Amino acid sequence: MNGLSKRGHTKKTFDLLRVLEQGSTKPDAYIYSIVIDALCKDRILDAAISLFEEMKQKGIPPNVVTYSSLIDGLYGLCKEGKVEDAEEVMRHMIGKGVEPDVVSYNVIIDGYCLRGQMDRARRLFDTMIGKSIKPDIVSYNTLINGFCKNNKLDDAMDLFHEISRNGLEPSIVTYNIILQSLLEVGRIEFAQKFFAEMLSIALKPDLCTNRILLGGYFQNGLLEKAMSLFHELEVKREDTDIELYNILIDGLCKHGRFDKAHVIF
Repeated sequence: MNGLSKRGHTKKTFDLLRVLEQGSTKPDAYIYSIVIDALCKDRILDAAISLFEEMKQKGIPPNVVTYSSLIDGLYGLCKEGKVEDAEEVMRHMIGKGVEPDVVSYNVIIDGYCLRGQMDRARRLFDTMIGKSIKPDIVSYNTLINGFCKNNKLDDAMDLFHEISRNGLEPSIVTYNIILQSLLEVGRIEFAQKFFAEMLSIALKPDLCTNRILLGGYFQNGLLEKAMSLFHELEVKREDTDIELYNILIDGLCKHGRFDKAHVIF
């Protein structure tokens, strides 16, 4: 069954499941998960959900692979821009008594964010809370990133402040998203305060943070700050990679510092 599934023979995989069901050795969660995964990869999500429900009715508890396959199916629809279809599938799941979890909601929220439909993304986020499904930090990061990418920084900041009120802690990813947005719109002073706040709660800058700061300093004409940061990282001999050097060389060239850029190269 696994071999047929991997070669794209979804119908044969499904037919073999029905043959197994008639025999003395009944399919287990592993076998059902193979078929559900094959159906999801072929975007036959109605059949996948029906089989998922059938499996539960037979007293076979779904495993992590089963749930992952359904979520991957939703991801696939969202990546293709078919977010409404993904949400319809989720409503279908609810109708069948399969309550989506926070990961499923995060997938569709991300789909709406990618399309710039922030009202719909926020509505779904609120729907999730209304169903007593607690958002995780990925939920917040996804929505905050959507607001930032769609030039709604004030909404992003409002949501950022909601994180601690709801008993969670911002991650380094949360800070990176907002730092990048602040630097892109030239709010240097606010970005500096925000970075200082991040350090005050013992969150260590990662490679992504350093790239964001270095690029932001150059973008806003702060060459000395950019070079100071770079030299500091050089001394520590950590959190530098080829991308960081690319940002540095690009920034120096754009500001006419070709000799310095060549030395760095």
